Amino acid sequence: MLFRSALQTKLPTRPDGTIIDRQFIHRDGFQMQVSSFLTLRPSTWLNDEVVNYAMRKIIHPLNDRIHCYNSNFFTRCLLPTDDGLRFEYDEVKRWSSRIPGGIDNLEDLYVPINKNNNHWLFLRVHFPTKTVDLYDSMRQDLSNSLYLTTMMHYLYAEYRRRQQGEPMNFQSWAQQWTTVDRSEESPRQENGDDCGVFMILSIALLAQGIRLHASSYSQHIVDDRQVRRRLAHIAWRDRLDSDPGPTRLKCWLTHGIADAHSTAHSAGHATISAEKTVNAKKPTVSKAKCASARE
Repeated sequence: MLFRSALQTKLPTRPDGTIIDRQFIHRDGFQMQVSSFLTLRPSTWLNDEVVNYAMRKIIHPLNDRIHCYNSNFFTRCLLPTDDGLRFEYDEVKRWSSRIPGGIDNLEDLYVPINKNNNHWLFLRVHFPTKTVDLYDSMRQDLSNSLYLTTMMHYLYAEYRRRQQGEPMNFQSWAQQWTTVDRSEESPRQENGDDCGVFMILSIALLAQGIRLHASSYSQHIVDDRQVRRRLAHIAWRDRLDSDPGPTRLKCWLTHGIADAHSTAHSAGHATISAEKTVNAKKPTVSKAKCASARE
């Protein structure tokens, strides 16, 4: 197929060795370079353009009560200082205005995190239960608590901006919220390249109301079902201005995963639970007030 040949493209270079890149997709206010598309090849770390494309093209259409922020959210609002990183709300205060219906009407907000340009993880804000969840397909990492704490301060700043009358102080407001590192519930990648693929797939499952387990899928299933190639196929069709619609997008990306997992379940292995995430059993939890006390 042509899109498979495209994945084998070798970009031309200038005499000094620098790569000559070109646009692969440029439509609806979004663009992806050929070099970004090529990160969908095996054993390659996905870059921001591919991740943001997946959030916009694949995740958003799955549920009209979810929204995905751009992957540079934390890069924008966490500013380096002599004393370390500082949260700066003004850098992202307009982001919620881009949410159709406003942030108050969301069920879930997903935030992909590009950590040091070498690892992907994500946050999920579940508004019905006032929970901020973090998922890392590599492992639990204490340094990730920074993202949970920062998101709490962002949500509080949003609350203050919209609040009519005297707002609660941060400590009182934070008592209503819970932060949870759910990395132990995340399927575990077995290489150093597929964190972005695992993140996209996990968000796609959660966005459909499927509770995520460590056994929801595996590295073998990701490889066997050629999830990277599925993502490349979606981008290739979009480049040709062929919109498959949200139903087919869901089938292309996750249907094979569910099928494979159902087969494993019938053989006596764990499978994807269809239980809604709102009923998910919580692992070890840190109250938001504790995060505030650590600052």
